[in-house]
Amino acid sequence: MEIENLKKQHKKEVDAIQQTFTDSAYDRSRVETLTKDLVATRLELEETKDRAVNLAVRLKELEVQHAETNRELHDFRTRFDDKTKEIERRYIGKMDQIHMENADLRSLYMKKCAELVDERALTQKKIEEQIQLTRKEFKQKLLNIRVSSAVSLNIDRNARRLSTYATGTQNDLSSTRCHSAYASSQPVSSAHMNHTNAMDLTLNNTRRETKMRRRTSVPTTEEEQDVVKYLTSRPPTRSSSSSKYNFESEPTMLDNLSLEDLQETFKS
Repeated sequence: MEIENLKKQHKKEVDAIQQTFTDSAYDRSRVETLTKDLVATRLELEETKDRAVNLAVRLKELEVQHAETNRELHDFRTRFDDKTKEIERRYIGKMDQIHMENADLRSLYMKKCAELVDERALTQKKIEEQIQLTRKEFKQKLLNIRVSSAVSLNIDRNARRLSTYATGTQNDLSSTRCHSAYASSQPVSSAHMNHTNAMDLTLNNTRRETKMRRRTSVPTTEEEQDVVKYLTSRPPTRSSSSSKYNFESEPTMLDNLSLEDLQETFKS
């Protein structure tokens, strides 16, 4: 019994010793690991301290640089204000002069613009007046041509209506001339030819005398009196083939004259 108890007791002691040894080995390995970690941590601490020292030095340098920059900025601001005031003092006269010249140039520009507008209006007015004058001159020339192509046989102070169409007597004379021209181509006797030549000579003399008396005399021959009676007895009516104008009233005709009417009259 005692031996068994001793064995158990010794076994417990051995187990306790083994446990203690096992714990000591673990503690030793742990101490070694912690020692290595401690050494690494010390190294990191030294490096961190070095970095901290470097950062402190850099911080001092930045503080010095910042102070220097602030001083330079203050100097720049002071010098800028001084330079601005100096430039203003130096160039204030020129700036005022430039402003005055600018105002003068602006007023001159506005004046030139107004003159240009007036000149353009005056030029346009002159062009329109020249066009109107040229138009009136052209109408007057057309009127003179129309009047010269239909001159009255009697010139006096009584207004008469002219016509470009032949009168009854002129138609008779025209038929006589045509008959004479036709008859001259036929075989006739010498007496008849002498009579025809005498009639032609009489007609030529009558025409020549009529032309000479148109502007200075009143109608004297029977032919002219017939023409005057025919012209004065015709009613002042208009037809599609008759003349549209009273040439004794030139101002009225100038107002009513148009190129289309003249062309229609000349065509008729």
